[in-house]
Order: sequence, then C-alpha cells, then structure tokens
Amino acid sequence: MPIHTRPSIRGFIASEPRLSQTGDGDPRVRVRFGQEHSRKEEGGSFTKLDTTFDTLVAYDENALRIADNFVKGDRFVAQGYTRNYTNNNTGMEGEVFVATGIGPDSAYTRYEVDRSARRTGIERTAPEHAASREVAAVDAPGRRQPANTASAIGM
Repeated sequence: MPIHTRPSIRGFIASEPRLSQTGDGDPRVRVRFGQEHSRKEEGGSFTKLDTTFDTLVAYDENALRIADNFVKGDRFVAQGYTRNYTNNNTGMEGEVFVATGIGPDSAYTRYEVDRSARRTGIERTAPEHAASREVAAVDAPGRRQPANTASAIGM
C-alpha cells in the first residue's frame, strides 16, 4: 500500500488566534501566519527574501487546540488543504489554508509531550475554554509560551 501524503505548510503564527463559531455553532479559529523565504546563491550562501503572510483556519477540535496552545510568534507545521473563498459582503476573493492537523515545529521549538489519555470530542464549555488560555512559561526573553505547548496538540 502506498504512503499516504497530504499538503503541509510550516511557518510562524503572525497574529493571536481568533476563536469564533461557524453558522452551526462549531468552533472555528482563524489566524494569520508568516512564511520566511530565501534563495540559495552560487557558493552556498542564502539571500533572505520577503516574508509572505496568509490565513490559516481550523475547525472543531483542531480549532480548540490552536486557540489553547499557540500564541503569536510560535513556529508550527500543519497539514491540510487550501480552499478558495469569496466574501459575500465585500466581494473579496482569496485563499486560506485549512489545517486538519498542527503541531510545533521541532526545528525551532522545545516542547514536552504529555502521553496521558486526553479527552475526545468537543466537551468544553466557553468559560472552561477561556480559562485554558492562561500563559505559564517564558522560553526566550519577552516571549510568551502556552502552558502545555504540545500536550493537547495531538502529537
């Protein structure tokens, strides 16, 4: 059987994740992300190119994991797919990356894995979810880190 692959992205969270609800009341998160680019030159050096910014969205448990575990500046790897959209109110068109899985980018981020059993299904209430966003640690000077960077991400 062939190896199953999916599109993926890696980048950094460029805005605080915004948790909202779909029209059906399901959790949805929207966040801007950045991707740094460079070009390899003859001789092996690299030239830094402009950073690009796009939008990532996630739904249901993935949305809650992002809202609970990621803050502006965090580096991540996500799998999913791209989707085109048209805003009916403004007529604007664009493309978003829909994350079906996400985790910290281990090339940049130190994290610990909590292998204890985790809850399944969407069981949290709004006040309980808001309380879970508390920040507990500092990784680098002035850099906030969520309390359980990888424990609830599903990695």
